Amino acid sequence: MDKIGFIGIQVEGSVGNKKLSPSEIDISEIREVLLEFENFLFEGEKNDRPLVSYKIVEGSVIHKFILPVTFVIIFNSLTNTIKDEDSINFLEPKQSKSIEYFQNKAIEKDWRFSFPTSLDSHNNLVIDKKTKYFRNSPKWVDTELYLYGDIFDVGGLNKPNIHISTKEYGSLIIETTKNKLSAEGTNLLYKTFGIRVMAKQNIEDGTLKELKLIDIVDYNTNFDKESFDLKVSRATKNLSKIKNPDKWIREMRGSID
Repeated sequence: MDKIGFIGIQVEGSVGNKKLSPSEIDISEIREVLLEFENFLFEGEKNDRPLVSYKIVEGSVIHKFILPVTFVIIFNSLTNTIKDEDSINFLEPKQSKSIEYFQNKAIEKDWRFSFPTSLDSHNNLVIDKKTKYFRNSPKWVDTELYLYGDIFDVGGLNKPNIHISTKEYGSLIIETTKNKLSAEGTNLLYKTFGIRVMAKQNIEDGTLKELKLIDIVDYNTNFDKESFDLKVSRATKNLSKIKNPDKWIREMRGSID
């Protein structure tokens, strides 16, 4: 059986003229803290996380999470790195967003947050109104890519656009023109297409914005063996004319011997 430890989120401050205590904390505040803790420690792994029990205790307020000590070690490592580097830019997006939540609360309420654990009760990260734990502005780059999915809305009177549902990026809105839509000449709704777009992509988390349509291509998920074999046959004939296929492939890729 795994050894058990705890992670605390200690909140010190006041509400009006009253010193902060568990009786002064609304359930909405508790719910937010629970969510941000889960996002920080189990980012992307909520389905596989261990049992975590919770209680709120005096001191002024301590949100106390009881869980396997392995995760206490991970938590200490992350918070110590934040403190040592005085930065949250190395964290995953959801993790850094959670730290920003506590930073914003510290500034808004003039509260002091610290994070004692069963392995380190004193030398822990502190967030208050003087600290500045915010992410740097995300970096966006121009990119061209193909999106695959079902189109579920098309149109727009002044700003024509296409709405597509994709597996990788979720639902996206793609800017287009009336001329491009009329040129398609078919009903696009509720059909699967490949869409070639220009967009800005966040190099940190891969999210997209400012999508603009280049063109739409038919996308058939059924494998056509006859067509595939024909293309392989044609390619084989052409490749047979190349004296050194390996060298040719490296040159096509831009490699230099």
